[in-house]
Amino acid sequence: MENLKLRLNEKIDLKDISSKAKKDFERNKNNKLSENQNLIYLLIHRYSNYEKIMWSFWKNEKTFVMSELKKILIDISKLDRALSWDCEEVFLRYERLYDQKNSKSKWVA
Repeated sequence: MENLKLRLNEKIDLKDISSKAKKDFERNKNNKLSENQNLIYLLIHRYSNYEKIMWSFWKNEKTFVMSELKKILIDISKLDRALSWDCEEVFLRYERLYDQKNSKSKWVA
């Protein structure tokens, strides 16, 4: 299970990533997320190992998955404390979507 633990990349330039996230956010007129939530998802999907392990990751029990998500979101909030409340919102969204993601992951070999 060690290889299924979520980890942020080691060197993260939050200022640069925030700038990219802001541009993405401004381009997407139908965005239902806050600017900070957009940044958090960008960090998870592009600046961590999430994309490499996601199908295997979501096959795990809910307690493991939610624990790992909580850890990475805490790491993100340590990068910028202003992201803390939005990290909580992202966590709650993943919690609501667990059953759906778990089910879909079982169709991937």
